[in-house]
Parts: sequence; structure tokens; C-alpha cells
Amino acid sequence: MRSKLGIVVVAAGQKPYGFYYVAKEISRTLGVPLVDPTADKLKYLTLFLTRPSFIISVGTLSPKKLIALSMASKRVIAYIAVEGPLPISKPLLWLANNTNRLLVVAPSNYVKRELSSAGLKVFGVIPHGINLNEVRPTNLKVNLPPDKLKILTVASSLQRRKFLGIHYLLRVWSKLPQDIKRDSILILKVPSGSAKYILKLAESLGLRSNEYMILDAHFTRDEMFALYRSSDLYVHPTLSDGFGLPIIESLICGTPVVVMNAEPWNEVVTKDVGWFINISREIIVHEGNLPYRLKIPDVDDFFEKLANAIECCRRNREVFREKCIAYAQAFDARRLYGNFKKLIE
Repeated sequence: MRSKLGIVVVAAGQKPYGFYYVAKEISRTLGVPLVDPTADKLKYLTLFLTRPSFIISVGTLSPKKLIALSMASKRVIAYIAVEGPLPISKPLLWLANNTNRLLVVAPSNYVKRELSSAGLKVFGVIPHGINLNEVRPTNLKVNLPPDKLKILTVASSLQRRKFLGIHYLLRVWSKLPQDIKRDSILILKVPSGSAKYILKLAESLGLRSNEYMILDAHFTRDEMFALYRSSDLYVHPTLSDGFGLPIIESLICGTPVVVMNAEPWNEVVTKDVGWFINISREIIVHEGNLPYRLKIPDVDDFFEKLANAIECCRRNREVFREKCIAYAQAFDARRLYGNFKKLIE
């Protein structure tokens, strides 16, 4: 269990997207073991016997888990994200603010400010990264219309903030001029088994079946990269994020993006590779006992930006492809996650 560097990465869970993928990439970059408490409890308990010098805990804000991990090692680096004004427990505040046993690191300045506002000392920001070697040519498992401009959106779950974002996207799509919809198609990659909910929503907005495709089968990461690469534009309509990893996945595949003009998305994207939708208001909702700061898009501006993005991609697709790939090199996981070793050294 003990690595040469005395470092172990601990993942919060085994979801195929988000923080588990991040934990795997940090482990790979540093060349240290990855422990998943949900998949291998014995390995997790062994930490308390081997007592590694450093534990990089990825994705959990549980005070009990972080306090326990701080007892199992000299120091814990907690790489965490929130999407709203989360109350921080007093024990966790004390551990992070008054000892050198816990260093908190955020993936975006937005998350850093949110945590700081709750009174938690945040040591720094390390953005999420992508393993550039993963992005290799792969056959796509579905047939996409070759003669149409392909507009993609991806939702890893149908949590409220994501489902509402899809609702706004479909609402705007339904209002686009017929010539745009005739020459384009909206592709919705959604969780397995959720097609019926998206279909019902699309039908309620009067969308015709030839205006969109719903993909709800399981895709491997290779297949997801192939889907990004086969698309001409990616729309990221989720109303809340701590970072927005699919945005980087799209850009590294050469596909420009449409995002909200709010943090954290406008930290990640520039005008050279994307379009920004104005926000009309912000609300806080609770889901699963967690607060989420939802950014509600200005529907008229969403319409305008999406129509403009489609036209720009139609005229300059290859130019955007080159710009996106060049820009996304800055999110190389090897470089970004190497900063964890600097923190430890």
C-alpha cells in the first residue's frame, strides 16, 4: 500500500464521471496508489495501519471522513468542490484553519470563493485536467447524420440543475428558425434509461423527431471522446457546476462550446473557443440536502448566442477545431496534477 512517495489518493466514490475520474488521473500522474472506500473497504482500513505521509482525498467534504483521514496520515490534501453556499462544520473549520493537518484545494476560483465565504481556509486552486493520451481516434458506436451540423449536449445525471438546463436548451432549440433546424441536429447524450423523460420534454415543446437525437446507452470514455470529436458544437446548459469537466473534454476534441457567462464556466472558456450566455438571475435550491447556486439563463440571449455559434461553426469549423485543441493543452492532467506533488514537497 505504501508508495515510494508515501502518498495515497483516496476517491469519494466510483461514479464514472466527475471526481472519481479526477482521482484516477491524480493517482496516475503522481504514480501513487488509488483507494476507493466503497469498492475496497479493506484497503481503506489498511491506511490506518500503514499511515502514509500524505493522503490526497478527492471529492468529499464529510467532516468525519476528513478527520479520520487526518488521523491516518501526517497531512491530508482535500481536493473538493461545492456548487452553492454549503455550511461547513465547526470541526472541519478548526482542522483546516488551525492545524497543518488539512490543506483544502479547489478546482476553480468560484469554488474557492464559495468555501472561503463559509469560513474555510482554502490553500489554492488546481483546475481539473484531462489525460491527453486518452483522446485517440475511436469508432463511434452510433450513426450520426453526415449531412447535418451536429450540436451536442451531455448530462451525466438528471439532477434538477442538469434537467432544467436541458429544458432551457430544448426550449431555445424549438424557437430556432426552420432553416437552422433543417440543416442541424441536436444530440442529447443522457444517462442510461432516461430517454423517456427527455422525449416527453421534447414533445411538450413541439419538437419534431428529425430535429434531435437522444442517446441513452452507456458510452465508454473512448466512445465519449469520439462523440465530442464527431460533433460540431457542444452546449453545456447545466445551471450549476464546480468546474465543468465536459467542457474541457469537448475542447480537447476540437469542438467549441456554448456556456453560461458566469463562474466557473467563464474561468474555463475564452471567447476564442466559445460563446457566453447572459444570466437573468440566480437562485439557491437544495437537492439531496446540498445547496446549489443555479444560474438561470436569459432565454433571448441563449437563442441569439446559440444561433450565432451554429452559423460560425458552419462557416469556420476547421478553424475552431485547431483553436480548441491548442487551447485545451493548458488542461493537461500531467501538468496540472503535478502541482499536488509541489504542495507535498
